[in-house]
Amino acid sequence: MEGHQAVQEYEALGNQDVVIVEESRSGAGFQCSGARLPDLTALQLDAYVFPESLQWTMAFTHESGVHGPFFTRRDWCRIDD
Repeated sequence: MEGHQAVQEYEALGNQDVVIVEESRSGAGFQCSGARLPDLTALQLDAYVFPESLQWTMAFTHESGVHGPFFTRRDWCRIDD
């Protein structure tokens, strides 16, 4: 899903520990935890937010509002723990 609907799904997840990876040449990422999930829309950068389980992914874009942000769940793929 995309745009406002994606943001609603993302915010409904509540507080979770996540990994944030900015789309760049370095591919560096970091773990984040807090009272709520981070909203990276205002930064206007391409970044991915997801839990270590990869149950879902939020993709923020530098074109948010025109293209994105995007949200998807991992329900199309089964990974055995």
